[in-house]
Amino acid sequence: MVDYQWAIFQALQEYRGIPSASDFHRDFGNQLGPFNNADYNDNPATKSHSRGNQTIDYKNALHYEYDNLTLFDMTVPELDIFLEKRNGIDRLFAGFSLPFMHITRITFNICHPITNCIFSNPNFLTTKVHSNRNAKPDVYKDSILLYFEVTKYLPKFGLNASQDIGFKIVSSSIPKNVTFTPVSIFRKAHSNKDRITVHWLEDQDEYNYAPFFKVRQNSNSSLRFLLENGSMSVYQYPNKESFQNCSNNRTLVHKEIEITDKDTYYFQNPLKMPLPLPCKEENKLEVNMSMPCTWGGLVREENGNAFIGWQLDMGQFSEGICMKPGTYLTFHWRRDYHNVTQLANEADFQNCTNIPNVGGYSAPSSKTFPPSSQGFQAGVYYVVCPIGLGSHCSQGMKLKINVIENCDD
Repeated sequence: MVDYQWAIFQALQEYRGIPSASDFHRDFGNQLGPFNNADYNDNPATKSHSRGNQTIDYKNALHYEYDNLTLFDMTVPELDIFLEKRNGIDRLFAGFSLPFMHITRITFNICHPITNCIFSNPNFLTTKVHSNRNAKPDVYKDSILLYFEVTKYLPKFGLNASQDIGFKIVSSSIPKNVTFTPVSIFRKAHSNKDRITVHWLEDQDEYNYAPFFKVRQNSNSSLRFLLENGSMSVYQYPNKESFQNCSNNRTLVHKEIEITDKDTYYFQNPLKMPLPLPCKEENKLEVNMSMPCTWGGLVREENGNAFIGWQLDMGQFSEGICMKPGTYLTFHWRRDYHNVTQLANEADFQNCTNIPNVGGYSAPSSKTFPPSSQGFQAGVYYVVCPIGLGSHCSQGMKLKINVIENCDD
């Protein structure tokens, strides 16, 4: 079914005149297990085309095609018309920040005004299928807002999408500390701009907003913060240090803030400032744009040393990198809790096994590798993030480093 959905999407993009390469995520260069494993796959077509970017042209690469591509009984041209028509009205979404764990159900109500959360429906629930069923310390990370559209339910409540509508969590199958109140996302008719709203409450709600989230890649988004009286107000910090310390280096903002892919934004609830209140995470919010294709590249210095972004998705370096003997590589991360450690062999590297139980460092942080005063020595280094005893590694946070005299990359 997933292959069929991809085929529909590709056909829709072709119909719109959008080349498939424009949709490539860097993960498309990764090997797709188990198709790349000769022990499980004896099909020459899928074995020789075992990367995502090799299977986009599935007709030529894998030698099959669908007789009739339809979705909900709509042909590709009909689907395009349907999607355009759907975006011809004002739309409203609940924007969820979900942890990396299995979620049986999270139910919610609609609020208007923000303190009147009586509007309910049996369909107001979200779920998530995930192998992890425990609220580990690193279970909430790199959350991109999950959109849940509520537009069609609003007329039944006498509401419309352009009103200042909020959401309230009613129940959750996961712990309260990783269940977060969804933001409101409004999209005006015939527009591709998403206006994200955070509602500041005077009294503490049972469920807080997430401490950080990412807006969608390449999206046209703005952010506003509403008080209960409907006015806009938020404290904005210029940098991470001021934000973490709740310093006086901040600006009170009373307008919408445009989100770009070049900045990270730091905010605090003006109703809950640190003095005499403590500088609490639940009163603050960090926002940036998902940039899977543009952040975290390898940067070399003239002396041969290099810097690299260290993140869960290291797919752009799936073939490894090259370093010269005697040089050093600095791993830097700007979010979450990570570390850098070396594994003994390629088998452990590929399977994320025999990973030592060591701690990590909260972002922003960096670590220079190897720890030896001699720098890299000729050979191959297998480096992973040890956090979660393999969970970060399994999500792609690993890097093979080939150390040779002549590096061309």
